[in-house]
Amino acid sequence: LTKKKSAAWIFTTIAILLTLGRFYLHRQNTKRWRWDDYLNSLALLSLIGFTTTYHLFAPIVNSAQLYLQNRGGKLPTDQVVRVALKINAANNVFFFCTIYLVKASFLALYWQIFEVSRRFRCVWCGVTTYTVVSFLASFLSLFWQCGRPEHFLDGPWCNQGGTLLERKLLWMWCALHVFGDFLLMTIPLVMLSRMMMPTSQKIGVAVVFCLVLVTIALDVLRTVFMVAQKPERENWKELWTLLEPPISVAICALPCYGSLLVRTTKKGRLWEFVEGMSVSFGLSVDKSLGSLKRSVDAV
Repeated sequence: LTKKKSAAWIFTTIAILLTLGRFYLHRQNTKRWRWDDYLNSLALLSLIGFTTTYHLFAPIVNSAQLYLQNRGGKLPTDQVVRVALKINAANNVFFFCTIYLVKASFLALYWQIFEVSRRFRCVWCGVTTYTVVSFLASFLSLFWQCGRPEHFLDGPWCNQGGTLLERKLLWMWCALHVFGDFLLMTIPLVMLSRMMMPTSQKIGVAVVFCLVLVTIALDVLRTVFMVAQKPERENWKELWTLLEPPISVAICALPCYGSLLVRTTKKGRLWEFVEGMSVSFGLSVDKSLGSLKRSVDAV
């Protein structure tokens, strides 16, 4: 348990430092913050709530498991169990809020960069709608994981009749999350392919966005281990669950650092990047170059 707690706070600290660095870079370069920054900060606050609530209920669960395995620990009272269930419910809410606030931050970032493209705006609206629907479906279904909302915090009832439904929900959450991440990763990669940038810069920026694959892998691993429900895999299940939110928040802050690959000088490559965007989207350079430059500078 101590190792898992340490891992949780180590990765949470990394996410905090990267997010603070993002705010510092944007403050230095543009003298202001944008919607993607604010959403990233909300995701960070939700992450802190997620990590904190885990540290509150995990010792209770761990003690009960040790007691049932005759390895020490103690059996929690009914009142302690009820409190632990409420904290665990809050932990689940923080989990989904963190994941989807990260998605929202990416969507806000994409809009600032690529809004000049009419085709992109249509795709963006579709992906945003899917993300909102996915979040609502995931969040609201939490209250049905034990069969009915009135049994949401009823531990014995969940253990008796909610296992099969809970497994179905786990797979549903995974499918919604993974497909949404693929969409978020595809948008910038497609737009990059149309830009007149040096290949090395394209590869550097693409690698940053492809880090979304890490969160996809973590979500799949978390789901597989949770569905299996094998005692020997309990530690791994908790580890994947603990790592996914902080790594997602850390990745959310990385495009700001990745943009340094493009912005190596105040002019030159940056101007080439902006002109490449204009030509790729078939825009009039005279009308759109100024807004494009501001968008790229804000990344």
